[in-house]
Amino acid sequence: RVGMPVDTAAGVDQLSARLQTSGMLEESVASDMELRLRTTTENLDLSPREPNLSLLLTGTAAQPAPDLAGLVAEPVFGSGHRVVTVDLARLTSDDHINVLVGSPAGYIGHGDPLPHDPVQQMPWCVVVWRNVDACHESIRQLLARIMSTGELRDNRGQTVHFSDTVIIATAAAGTASRPGTTATIGFEVGAPGRQDTAEAEEQLRKTLGKSLVDQFDLVLERVGTANQGDQNW
Repeated sequence: RVGMPVDTAAGVDQLSARLQTSGMLEESVASDMELRLRTTTENLDLSPREPNLSLLLTGTAAQPAPDLAGLVAEPVFGSGHRVVTVDLARLTSDDHINVLVGSPAGYIGHGDPLPHDPVQQMPWCVVVWRNVDACHESIRQLLARIMSTGELRDNRGQTVHFSDTVIIATAAAGTASRPGTTATIGFEVGAPGRQDTAEAEEQLRKTLGKSLVDQFDLVLERVGTANQGDQNW
């Protein structure tokens, strides 16, 4: 197992400074991210089993997800390489859930490595779920359970814990506002706001499912680019 970061509070300070200089996020969104991370990393969260921070990047914001993941991982977790990426686009049927939890005992593939195994070895990391809109509904329901319980128990009897992670999910399906309204750059799920924000949130729930969308701390529709990298599964 890769050890925990030495000073997460200092890491959040560094992240705040980098977000300000990178121009990747709107100032208010960066501030919301910082506040959430300070709350969770200082053990002040009312739901300590859940990930430290969860972001949903939609539409054009999905493309720079690796940049944002690396930008978060380096200061908060001590290395820009503490990123685990799982592409869900090919998991289009209910049977594909075994790709994430493994084959049942007695079936071919039982005991094989699984996409989230790196999280078990490196629990302080950024997990990137790409293309959550393209996968089967049962896969999205599993992701929602992972986020709400902070763990994934596979068919090998092993449990992967996500309580120390940052989750970044991407969905090509955007939340563009209707003609005549102003598109939202980022919003907090479930928070009161403008009518177009509520409409965008409702559209996401229809596309991805309420149980999944409601788990995210922030939804981002616009993210800049940076020169960062990630580790792909």
